Amino acid sequence: MINMIICLNDKERKISDNISILEVFEQLKINSDSVVAVVNGSIEKKDYILRDNDRLDIITFIGGG
Repeated sequence: MINMIICLNDKERKISDNISILEVFEQLKINSDSVVAVVNGSIEKKDYILRDNDRLDIITFIGGG
């Protein structure tokens, strides 16, 4: 297994090669139904395979009234 480095919410993190956004969410125990993934400034689907040096920002939905 080859590791690569991504920037996750402004912090460098080593992850497995050929891993999807959804798999990152599962590893971090993030509920994928309540977040959106932004990779290198663009919203991506959760099946997007991350690449070395990608910047992944996780944006959480907050409801209010």
